[in-house]
Parts: sequence; structure tokens; C-alpha cells
Amino acid sequence: MSYVILQPRGPAVPVVGHVPHASTAIPGPVREEILLDDEGLARELVRLTDWHTDELFDWLGDRGGAMFV
Repeated sequence: MSYVILQPRGPAVPVVGHVPHASTAIPGPVREEILLDDEGLARELVRLTDWHTDELFDWLGDRGGAMFV
């Protein structure tokens, strides 16, 4: 599974923003376990993805928090 840790852009404070659902990527081994066909999975991804949560919490880095995206 892929992730990025975004370091604070200002003086560090003890805050971490965890933004796990902004991606639609599904690793191959995980995809193999999903019973939906590609079309059904594409529909579910549109419905279940928390769109723009990474942008919603972007301010955190400016205030010294780190983000786990």
C-alpha cells in the first residue's frame, strides 16, 4: 500500500492529520479479493471515496502539523 507523509511547512506542533480515503488506488492483491467486476467496482469507488479530504486538511501543514496521506 502506498502512502505519503507530508512534513510541516511551519514550526512543528504535535498534530498529525490522517487522511486515508482520498485515493481510489487499489493494490493488485487487494483487488483480487474483491468480488465486484471492474464496472461495479468503479461505481463503488465513486460513491465511497472521500473526495478532496487531502485538500480539506492541507492547511494543517501551514500550521505545523504533519499529514499521513
